[in-house]
Amino acid sequence: MPADLIWDNRSLKIILSGVVTGDEIRSYESQIWVDPRFDELQYVIWDGRYIEGWNVSTSDLRMSVGYSLGHSYSNRSIRLALVMTDLAIYESGKQFMQGLTSANISWDVKLFQDMDLALDWVKA
Repeated sequence: MPADLIWDNRSLKIILSGVVTGDEIRSYESQIWVDPRFDELQYVIWDGRYIEGWNVSTSDLRMSVGYSLGHSYSNRSIRLALVMTDLAIYESGKQFMQGLTSANISWDVKLFQDMDLALDWVKA
């Protein structure tokens, strides 16, 4: 899965494309969390509009929830938006967001099917 990580003035957009696996998601998460800019981020958008295949299990989603919860102590005020247009991938995104909410993560989190709405929300 190729992904572009675009850092810009306290924001990050991760653009996913191709076939996505749980291992690849965790690899990109790890790159983000060790970057010194992570602590200053105000918002993050995972852009899944270009995904062609989704090989991410429920177990992968649970691990990402746990890792996100741990790293939320480093930056407690992120607004996290997922943009997923494919229905099956959107459902996985919903599971991930529900996991974060159930874990009482300090971040504001929301799932979208429209990038413009996601951008409006994270910047509000």
